[in-house]
Amino acid sequence: MIPKIKICGITNYADAKFCINNEIDYIGFIFYEKSPRYITPENARNIILKIGKTKIQFVGVFVNKSLEDVVHISNLCGLDLLQIHGDENVSYFENIKKFTDKKIIKTIKIKDENSLLKMKLIGADFFLFDSFSKRKYGGSGIEINYKQIKDINKLFFIAGGLNIDNVEKIIKSINPYAVDISSGVEKKPGIKDYNKIFEIIKIIRGVNF
Repeated sequence: MIPKIKICGITNYADAKFCINNEIDYIGFIFYEKSPRYITPENARNIILKIGKTKIQFVGVFVNKSLEDVVHISNLCGLDLLQIHGDENVSYFENIKKFTDKKIIKTIKIKDENSLLKMKLIGADFFLFDSFSKRKYGGSGIEINYKQIKDINKLFFIAGGLNIDNVEKIIKSINPYAVDISSGVEKKPGIKDYNKIFEIIKIIRGVNF
């Protein structure tokens, strides 16, 4: 299966439109104020409205946001998926399911072989495996320890330092459902490099499994 592609950290309409024109599967908006790729819910909503009807799916990325904020932003923007990227507890996911019909992506930072044990406790539709960082909740550019990812029976995204130099090696090793790329296709945080995105697309969609 050729992995789907998610470009995360979209902050402007031009970058979103480029992703759509090149048939990216998912684009991510980061609603975490400390991220250099932060976008206000209002600006994300305006981009989505300007884009209009499309096959692309919009993902909201949340870090330790209150349930009320997540539901409000999801409804305001018309998001398709909610990516929960912080230190939320198990009941948090149960409550999200009560108040929204959106699919959930739960991020798990891969530190060692015990990191995957968290999957058993969380009710998510997808998991996203990211590199471990003590200081950042993603977008660190640190390559993920993909050798720790094995025997997964859930659909999963892979993130963590993916770029044109390593993405083929990693997806051939673990065959993810989707790849999630942010810093690896940027000129600077929040501003995408279209040449890098185009190269990533060619590599991923040209991989021979």
